[in-house]
Amino acid sequence: MSGRLSEFTRAEVAFASLKTDPAVGVERTFFKLSKLLAQTDRHIQNISRDKGKWRDLRLRLLTYRAHLYESSGKCDLALRDVLRAITGLSNDIPNSTKQSLSIVHGRCMMLLGMHNDALDIFMKVWNTCSESADTDVTGVISGNIATVIFNLKHYTTSLEWFRKTADIYQQIDNKEKQAQAVRGVGMCLSKLGKYNEALQQYSNALKLLDDCTHNSVEIRIQIVESIGVDYLNLADTTHKQSYYKNAHQRFSLCLQLAKQHRLTVQMTIALRNLGLVLCETTYKQHDVTQAMKHLKRSLTGARKAGLKLLEAQVHRDLSIIQELTGDLKGALQSLRRWHELDRELFNARADQQVVNLQIQLAVEQSEARRQQAETQIAELQLALKEEHKKAVAMSMAVAQQTAVIQSARFELQSLAGRSTEREVSEKLRQVSARLKRVTETEDHWLELEAELAHVQGNQLPSLISKHPGLTPTERRVCVLIHHEMSTKDMASLLGVEPRSIEKYRQRIRKKLQLTNEVSLSVYLASL
Repeated sequence: MSGRLSEFTRAEVAFASLKTDPAVGVERTFFKLSKLLAQTDRHIQNISRDKGKWRDLRLRLLTYRAHLYESSGKCDLALRDVLRAITGLSNDIPNSTKQSLSIVHGRCMMLLGMHNDALDIFMKVWNTCSESADTDVTGVISGNIATVIFNLKHYTTSLEWFRKTADIYQQIDNKEKQAQAVRGVGMCLSKLGKYNEALQQYSNALKLLDDCTHNSVEIRIQIVESIGVDYLNLADTTHKQSYYKNAHQRFSLCLQLAKQHRLTVQMTIALRNLGLVLCETTYKQHDVTQAMKHLKRSLTGARKAGLKLLEAQVHRDLSIIQELTGDLKGALQSLRRWHELDRELFNARADQQVVNLQIQLAVEQSEARRQQAETQIAELQLALKEEHKKAVAMSMAVAQQTAVIQSARFELQSLAGRSTEREVSEKLRQVSARLKRVTETEDHWLELEAELAHVQGNQLPSLISKHPGLTPTERRVCVLIHHEMSTKDMASLLGVEPRSIEKYRQRIRKKLQLTNEVSLSVYLASL
């Protein structure tokens, strides 16, 4: 057993190192995660004990890998891991794990363009995390809701959610996340045509990022990119050269940062943005040749990174520029490729919609199992409460009887000092009457028989129905024999001599017509 536990510990350490070691590349991480998952699957199938630990590790591995797939834009693989994880959920899984899976699921739906599905997922998690007051999760969900609503083009509503998200992160002093949310506020203002206000928000976001000890380069590039986009928006409306120049500078800075930190996706986006700026005919420094070079480099980067949506967008951009420059053949090729990619993306979304429905079904089944388990637990707790009440009532009855017997004993002891026979006789008569009332009461026996019938199933009703000729006392003896009580204990409980119990046994055997070869206790157990 120690070997198995040590192997589990090694697997835990290996997983922890993958999450904390930045030197491990993405592809290497995926390889090691797959290897660990294969190990957990093997142990779950072969080990009879400690399966719970291995299942929990498997769930965390799938959740983490799904998150990495989603972050890498591999939504199809992420969704399949989410489905595998949700299918294996049990009722004792922490809500935090379920929320993490739901977040990955929602983000995949969002990246695949299924924004309404994503919004439904995020809103369900939002209602859950709002009740639990988990601020970290609340901020993540709020930000995702804001992004989905932004993609649905409800910019005023999205603006409110981004501001709410910024407030949440300000409360917990997470300036990096707050900067992202403030950038979202700026993006909404930009879509509402308030470009200067948007630029102010981006400036605030950069200030927040500068205050971070370890700020993210990716976030900085995103903010600078947004500044470039809104300078380009201002340039399109005013045709001021300074705006074009500012946009050009910001996109060039994005490319520089992306190259410096080897961020392929950001580099590809920056090249496309530079190409679009240089295509602007009203920009004095426009250069179609250089623009085409940037766009083609962006196209190559998109292909290598597997970013089909970006690849399709670049093909569309190229087709427009090629048409304007008279390269009709090139424009037609780019246009055809754009349509091909568009169809591929549509088919991929259709395939993932099937997986999405499978996930939703698995979630509903998991929720149904959880509700069923909660109902069963509630019923058992109620039954246990009732049993406890009965046990207390029986204990009180026994205590009352004990008190009566104890009182009688003291009174009998007091007779030793009495002188007249008449006084002794009268006191004995009173004590005898009180003890008779206690021993002849049927209530406690009825309760005891009912409790034993509940524990022992149908044995007592069967005894009564098969042998109705048994007296109440004989039936009680049968109950106590079936309960494996000794002759001495039975005698004490019934208030008789042990010899009387033996006589009851003989009478019972006779009424039950049992031969000497048949044990009375065995026969009673067989009913």
